[in-house]
Amino acid sequence: MSDESDRLQAYLEDHLAYELLMLRHALTKITTFQHPLEWNAYFESFVVHARNLYAFLTNDDDSRTFKARDFINGFQSQKTDETIV
Repeated sequence: MSDESDRLQAYLEDHLAYELLMLRHALTKITTFQHPLEWNAYFESFVVHARNLYAFLTNDDDSRTFKARDFINGFQSQKTDETIV
């Protein structure tokens, strides 16, 4: 593998796994009864990680981060007006 491929692979293994882990954990927490301030904190966490994954998968035009198309040649998201809330 080239240095660039190694860098992309390391990013994918670390960051994508982390985003999914945090999204799932936050979802678990917001579906249980707890103090309203704790619920707010977990809800905010869920939204942040969902937004990060959405931006990654829809190839958002932010040039500072990796996108799904950086890992899969020709990747195109299925983003439509209906998927944007």
